[in-house]
Formats: sequence, C-alpha cells, structure tokens
Amino acid sequence: MEDYDLNEMFMNQAGAFSQAHRFMMELLVKLHKDFNNEKYSDWPSVILATQLGTLGGSLLSILPRPEESEQLVDMRSIASLVRNVVDTHDVLDMLLNEQEPTKFQLHRDLLGYYISGRFKEVQKKISPEKAEDFYKYANVNYWERIRKSPFYNKKIERLKGGEGIFYQSRKERVQKVFQKNSPFVQAILADISTYVHALPPTNFFSSLDDQCKNTQRNMELISVWLQVLNTYYAHCIQLILNATGYKAEGIIDKYLSVHKAAFQ
Repeated sequence: MEDYDLNEMFMNQAGAFSQAHRFMMELLVKLHKDFNNEKYSDWPSVILATQLGTLGGSLLSILPRPEESEQLVDMRSIASLVRNVVDTHDVLDMLLNEQEPTKFQLHRDLLGYYISGRFKEVQKKISPEKAEDFYKYANVNYWERIRKSPFYNKKIERLKGGEGIFYQSRKERVQKVFQKNSPFVQAILADISTYVHALPPTNFFSSLDDQCKNTQRNMELISVWLQVLNTYYAHCIQLILNATGYKAEGIIDKYLSVHKAAFQ
C-alpha cells in the first residue's frame, strides 16, 4: 500500500470518527438535560451513551498523526478502547433494539441480574459484614423472573453465574451488524481482543519499532480498526436517536449512511 493511500485512509476514518464524536457530545448535552428534566427516563441508555462519549474522547486523544514518525503509539490502549465501543454497542443493541415487549423485559431483567450480582459479590468479598441484603434478594428475584420468561433457554441458563448479559454469541452479534462481511470482521475483532491481554501474538512477529512507534504496519492496523469502529459508532448513534426521537441532519446524517456497513 502506498504511503499516500495509507495516510488518506487513516485521515478519512479518523476525521469521520472525530465528526461523529463531536455530534455525540452535542447529543449528550441534550440527553443529560432531558434526563434531569424528566423528559427522558431510560437510565441505562443515558449511562451507555455517556460512556460512548468518554470512550470517543479518550480514543481521539491517543490516535497517532497520519504519517510515519518516532511518535509513540499505544496500540494496546487503542485496541482496548475500540473493543469497549464494540461491547457498548452490543449492550445498547440488546437493551434498546427489541420490539417484542416480553423479550425487551427479559433483557432488562438480565441487566438487573448482572448488576445486582456484581454488587453482591464485591460487597461480600470486601466487607461481608456490611453487605446489603438488598442486592442478594434483588439478584434472586431477577433470576426468578428470567426463568419464568417464555424466551428462557439453555443459552440464558448459562448466564446464571452472573459473568455477563449476552446469551447470543459474538459471532451472532457481529453477523447482525456486518452480515456477509461478518467472518472478516470477526477475525479483526479477534486480533483486537489479543491486544487487550498481556500477550498479543502479532507483537511476537513484528519489529521492535512496531511495538510502540508510528510505523506503516501500525497505521494499516489502526486504519482497519477505525473502519470497524466507525460502523459500530454509527450504529450506536442510530440506536440512541431511535430511542430518544432526536434527529440527525447534515454531516452526521451522511456519516450514519456511509458507515452503516464496512468493507463493501
């Protein structure tokens, strides 16, 4: 890949994401105001939208310049932030993008079960004598409601350990967003996930400069990651707009259209 093409691809993706993040921050101002004025009351979506705003700001602050240099590039932090956006999208999609009322309630109960279970475990390990009974009983009550759901199945049963809320596999969740390109995106996400942990295999087959500098190899990787990121971020914005009734116009409307899919 020629340097010019590489720079152009990176600048296009990073520039698009910067515009989307600017819109997200403007959206958050309105969303927080409406929540505080009790015009919008869905607390989980407010929290997740806020997380998307902070994740976007953090990512933009550590993206490298679009040319090779001695600049330090923290690939693992960039990968971690991209992965966080992906996971936040999947939670938003699960909580907001369900039209069937009974399944919608099931998803909210799964969230309640997870949160109450985490609080219960943390309190029990840090200060068991001060652990609040509320979280223990809430956890039990949520699971009883989950078990009575007509959509309860073996996949959901595996969530009883309280380690997460997703009963659909990563493959199923990626396929919902990327459709025919999902195998390629799954491979990208698998590589991104290795950077989140201590031993990214890619690093063992790379030069020393590739470990921490603004090299062509790193720019190529980040440019691909940003394409995936923009698709997920566009879907997140659309989910929030659908839930709130807010409108998108002009540049952001084009962004949502262009980044509805990736690698077409």
